[in-house]
Amino acid sequence: MSFSEEALLRLHATARIGARTAEALRTAFATDERLWRASAEALRRVPGVGPRRAEAVVEAGKSDAWKEEKPLAHRHGIRLLPYTDPGYPKALAALSTDPLVRPEHA
Repeated sequence: MSFSEEALLRLHATARIGARTAEALRTAFATDERLWRASAEALRRVPGVGPRRAEAVVEAGKSDAWKEEKPLAHRHGIRLLPYTDPGYPKALAALSTDPLVRPEHA
């Protein structure tokens, strides 16, 4: 599967899409280009993706809102590290879901 860091960030920032659904979408479409070009009908064929999730993915494919995440993280001293990065911790990669880290003051 070939997904860019930006595509992974966009997918994980999409409302209604959690780790399992993101993985199912990545498996079904194999590349970010195929995913963002997919119709809502094609997306609904993926297990766990109903009409609302399909529409959320279609809208995410059209939106640039996800681009705000990287500079925001950088300003707060947060490094975004996709699980595809060779430096991603092996212990986290072994988890069945993505870890969620929240600042204490959030």
